[in-house]
Amino acid sequence: MEIPINGDGYTLIATITDHNPPECSIKCDDSPTSPTTLIIPNSVTYNGTEYFVTSFPKSAFQDKINFVGTLTLPNNIRRIEQSAFEGCTGFTGNLVFPASTEYIGNKAFKDCSGFTSMTILGSEIECKGNHQCFSGAEGIKTVISLTDISDLDSELQDFINSVIGNGGNLIQPEEGESSMPIFLGGDASAPNSWSAAKNWYPEEVPSSDKSVAIANDLTISSSERIEINNISNAKSSAIVIKEG
Repeated sequence: MEIPINGDGYTLIATITDHNPPECSIKCDDSPTSPTTLIIPNSVTYNGTEYFVTSFPKSAFQDKINFVGTLTLPNNIRRIEQSAFEGCTGFTGNLVFPASTEYIGNKAFKDCSGFTSMTILGSEIECKGNHQCFSGAEGIKTVISLTDISDLDSELQDFINSVIGNGGNLIQPEEGESSMPIFLGGDASAPNSWSAAKNWYPEEVPSSDKSVAIANDLTISSSERIEINNISNAKSSAIVIKEG
């Protein structure tokens, strides 16, 4: 069963993959003709049943270059199949893999040159593709991982080590750290330590941009997102979260 979802100049197709539990995949049927922010729903309701988005099929968004800005993956995503976002050069900022992520296929983010940082919220990610999953994603200069990278799949470890080897930063919790702020944003001004991430505030952007900056003393769950319009001293697509 395919369910069309109309976006701003584009159409997504949700395909039901399981009824128990209710799950679906998402792909793009037609891409926008002008730069547009991609909004992928966390779930789709059909005949009164809510189906959670858990996968992107092969080539789901391949070469859709007019999608720009932050790519926000669904909270329950598990599988990102081969070439799902290959050639999507318009995405920028931080690429966040939810803790639910289990599999990243060959060339899934190949040539996604606009990303500047990557955050890994889980440790059970299988990354397959003969080191092609992130080939051409040279813009990633900061990697934030909530677990020891030695727990990650070897191919993902190799990519992180290549980022570090090219002058990038790896940010992980400091020993004895009881709260875990999560940095979700990034460019050349990204923090280079866990302490810096906790106290980082983005640069100023035009007031028309929608950005987020959460102060250290505000405790929310890692799955929540708070949007603040017209905030000063904040960079587009930046989020700092403290998890408690």
